[in-house]
Amino acid sequence: MTSAGNDRIGLIREEMMQEPYSICLERPTLLDRFWRSGAAKGKHYYIRRAEALAYICTHRRPRIYRGELLLGNISSKRIAANYYSGGGSVHILEDLLRLEKRAVVPLRLTRREKARLLSLGLRHFRHGVAAQALLRPGWSRFFFDLFRAKRRASARSTPATTP
Repeated sequence: MTSAGNDRIGLIREEMMQEPYSICLERPTLLDRFWRSGAAKGKHYYIRRAEALAYICTHRRPRIYRGELLLGNISSKRIAANYYSGGGSVHILEDLLRLEKRAVVPLRLTRREKARLLSLGLRHFRHGVAAQALLRPGWSRFFFDLFRAKRRASARSTPATTP
């Protein structure tokens, strides 16, 4: 490998190490736009999913970072997790105001991105896995018990500080 190649790889590595972790909202925003357009109404489930994927692929914007020769990333940011509004990602909404303060992997989002995340999460919550499993008549008390138990467990695992 040439010196220029090593320099380029070193620069990319340095930029990636300095990049904050985040959440990519491009995919769920595009899906939301597709579902709200009504283009999938009345169609078979597999056709709706295929058309949603085609919409995402035709509307995503490629990002080419300095020094890259191979292109491609699963998110719209350099280092970011995708948000799946129909899956278990709805639990991130519980930490929305504490994302930057998380002990393990702090996530950086702008206020606008947080508002967008909240909007997407609330709009699609009833279609998600948690809602389908727990939000049935009479099951709501189990759902709230789950969050209370999680909070209690979290409080117990946090070491008490002495003055």
